[in-house]
Amino acid sequence: MMEDLVAYADIIGTIAGILVLSSFVPQIVRAYKTKKMSDVSAHLMILIASGVACFCG
Repeated sequence: MMEDLVAYADIIGTIAGILVLSSFVPQIVRAYKTKKMSDVSAHLMILIASGVACFCG
């Protein structure tokens, strides 16, 4: 039973890491195209929030 919980936590941690890392891609692309770092997409915020929620959950 405990091994199942550890495997579940590992899966959620991996998903959270992927979501958080992938959240930076839209920002990098947008900043590169516009040459302004002040452009933050809503997509970025949603992905970061999803990743953090997985870490906290």
